[in-house]
Amino acid sequence: YLFRCLGSSRGQIYFFQSSPQGATNLNISLTGLEARAAGYHVHLLPLKTGAEACSNENIMGHFNPYGVNISLSPAPGNGTVDQYEIGDISGKFGYLTDQTQFQNHYMDSNMPLSGPNSIIGRSLVIHYRNGTRLSLLLIFIDLSLFNNFCIRISKVFLGITELTCLHS
Repeated sequence: YLFRCLGSSRGQIYFFQSSPQGATNLNISLTGLEARAAGYHVHLLPLKTGAEACSNENIMGHFNPYGVNISLSPAPGNGTVDQYEIGDISGKFGYLTDQTQFQNHYMDSNMPLSGPNSIIGRSLVIHYRNGTRLSLLLIFIDLSLFNNFCIRISKVFLGITELTCLHS
């Protein structure tokens, strides 16, 4: 999924599993971040359209079904994936701070794409360095990709919703 957020910022966030019970692969490619982004997380609720789509009341906090005590989590990028909230991507793998572009691939055995703790249908938020919400995305399953269990993402920015299907 390609999206625009800050001027020339663009990117793709692609989640997939080789098998339904396997680790989730995250392919992340972001450009034009202008060193404004910081953390990125899966939040509890799906996005809603409207002026307050990014509000805490609408999407709530990070997705944390196991009740991980974040004060006990290691520094970002220094622990194992089970030591962080399921939705804490930047905690597990590191922040986007000071990046103008970012590309990486991660494997997360604690980010299910199926079952009651699945990230599908939830929102993904990229935060500014001050913690406010830069970009809001919705995580969808893409049924057209039958070789791998994949997700497509839709983004709401300034009240505009885009749906784009990811292709392998």
